Amino acid sequence: MIRRPDRQRGRMVDSNRETRGVVDSVVEPVYRMSRPSDEAELLDVIQAAYGTWPAFPLAIPAIEHLHWKMNPPAETAVQHSVIQVGDRIAAAQLRWVSRWQVQDEVRLAEAGADLAVHPDFQGHGFSRLIRTGDHRRLIAGGISGVAMQSKAPEVRHMNQGKVGREMTTWTYPFRMRPYIGAHRRHGPRQLARALWRRSRPQRGRIPPVGRIEVLERFDERTDALWEASRRSFDVIPFRDSIYLNWRFQRPFSGEPEILCWLDGDRALAYAVVRRSGEHGYLMDWLWRPGTIAGLGALVEACIEHLRDAGASDATCWVPKGHPGAPLLEATGFARTGTQTMEFGNRQEESGERLNALDFYDDPSTSFHLTMSDFDYV
Repeated sequence: MIRRPDRQRGRMVDSNRETRGVVDSVVEPVYRMSRPSDEAELLDVIQAAYGTWPAFPLAIPAIEHLHWKMNPPAETAVQHSVIQVGDRIAAAQLRWVSRWQVQDEVRLAEAGADLAVHPDFQGHGFSRLIRTGDHRRLIAGGISGVAMQSKAPEVRHMNQGKVGREMTTWTYPFRMRPYIGAHRRHGPRQLARALWRRSRPQRGRIPPVGRIEVLERFDERTDALWEASRRSFDVIPFRDSIYLNWRFQRPFSGEPEILCWLDGDRALAYAVVRRSGEHGYLMDWLWRPGTIAGLGALVEACIEHLRDAGASDATCWVPKGHPGAPLLEATGFARTGTQTMEFGNRQEESGERLNALDFYDDPSTSFHLTMSDFDYV
């Protein structure tokens, strides 16, 4: 069957009529939520669109990773959307769903992930149909929509009409030449300071109190840390043990390690690191109020862990103006790029926005967001 787009009416038209004497039949694309029975076809759509998926090397079949991603903890609502044409799924948008602490309120947020249009259906505006359907659903539920700007050509239009906040990428190259190159772009004084920090013996990896340990999983100690820290920022996604043990579940999320700064049985801070291919990532971190001055030992322990694991560098994301940025710089990280994090999906025809977007857009609003809050597996 050969289909051509009817761009005036947004429909798919069957043009295979020569030999069967059949008049054109119209197949309307249907926006709906996904069902468990869709998983195998969803994987076919995603892999056809991306070529290689997942992008990170994992020691499990892709279908097991997809099942894990689509089934977060039971307390979290899941809203994965698809466009169906006839009996085929033509496009899909998986959602990274989590609860957020927004000042004194708890809100549900959906981060866009793995928007895929099957090559057989690209060019028909199906990603725009998903955007419109998702926006209406988010508006109806008062849910915050969160995304990073997409670089994919077929969905670049989805970058428009949102409230944005800049995210900074910080990188610590382990080899000397890339390390010099990363810091040189910020001037000779920055480079000199970075080289001096790199040359320090032991580099202060001993915390001011307590010890740093590798944990098998998040537990009541990290839950107490979350409760103590959850109102340190105006906006912060939930980081309780139920969510984090799913988010960093081996082997579905790779092989992450949890490094925890402990004082007796009290968790003062934690960080999650993971190597993917040749690169290392500081995926997540959180600390108790008043302990950031001693957090350098934990960050340096993360650097050493990734170096020992054979990574070529360590990378971390933080929002612009984040209190952890000076610490990263003092530890030897360099700013290597920016990207835009966006809130809400504003329909171009109506200008309607999700509630509280002005609050997210306010420069004085403080955010704690990391790689782990997005689909960066």
